[in-house]
Amino acid sequence: MPRERRPVPLTTTQRMLVYALLTELAPTNSALARQAEAALAVSNCDCGCPSVDIVTDSRGSTSTSIADVDLVAHDPTRLLYAVLSVRNGCLTELDCVSQGAEAFFSPRLADVSGWAFTTEIVDEPTNQ
Repeated sequence: MPRERRPVPLTTTQRMLVYALLTELAPTNSALARQAEAALAVSNCDCGCPSVDIVTDSRGSTSTSIADVDLVAHDPTRLLYAVLSVRNGCLTELDCVSQGAEAFFSPRLADVSGWAFTTEIVDEPTNQ
């Protein structure tokens, strides 16, 4: 079945992941919180996981106080990762990854209790 390419509201799981990552890793960034409130999703994966491109109306709400970063949550027991990408002060993507033969990132994940959270700065490519 082809992916739907028009923006739709975030699912309950997607919204929970976005809010959990922002609460843990960018709790004082009101611009990102405002973007999350109105965020829409465009499917970017066919496997059934909750990965999406994020569409925001970032006019006037971009965050200049945050670098290009990936906000990462990791469940070490089930080898699941959720990565919320921030580029140029805007939420851009929620990538949900599972590793290992037994792992599957359920689109109905209830919470992220027990997960580890980290922030990874995205390096600019160097010109050579």
